Amino acid sequence: MNRKQILLIAIALAFVLTAGTYAYTFGTTTSTSLDVIDAGGDIARIQKASYEPDWYSVTAGLLGGEEENNDDKGKGKDDGEDGDKKEEPKISGEVPTGDLFLVDTHPSYPGDLLVRVYLTNTGDIIKAYQYLNMKLYLTGSTESQIEPFYLLLSPENGMVTFNLEGGGNGNPTISIVGGSYRLQGKKPDKWEEGWTVVPEFYAEVLPR
Repeated sequence: MNRKQILLIAIALAFVLTAGTYAYTFGTTTSTSLDVIDAGGDIARIQKASYEPDWYSVTAGLLGGEEENNDDKGKGKDDGEDGDKKEEPKISGEVPTGDLFLVDTHPSYPGDLLVRVYLTNTGDIIKAYQYLNMKLYLTGSTESQIEPFYLLLSPENGMVTFNLEGGGNGNPTISIVGGSYRLQGKKPDKWEEGWTVVPEFYAEVLPR
């Protein structure tokens, strides 16, 4: 093999290696990355809402109710009251509504986002509830524009995912807009130890 042939082979090999490197570089620089915003910046941040649902309202009339009923046992028709007409404490009904999180999206990020909301204390929740179904709504999401306009979160599924197209507009809010529950019974002291009626949530934002 003469010098001319060796030179041609070397040039061809160099071209192949250069083309491969360029293709790889192109692929990585055009992919979605947190670094496209600013140094150390985030595409979005999650903030806790100021006014959350009042979950303790679901046990109104249950906690401490036994002592109150015992004090009233001596009252009856002699006092002009009909003790038989006392309202029974509720163990089922509509869940309290309110905001959970604010999604602070970066104005320089034009891509689509995934917003996930997790129920993190399902083990303790199921000790208090026979069932708990919460209708979650995210303003500006794809799901907010399609019936039923919400996603259902429960201890059974544990997580829901919303879609925000084009980075979202303004500051989308994650809210509980409805739902239903049923408690384990009328006597919380009979429930399994470690129960709670207050769901705990975690939210995150990811590029899609």
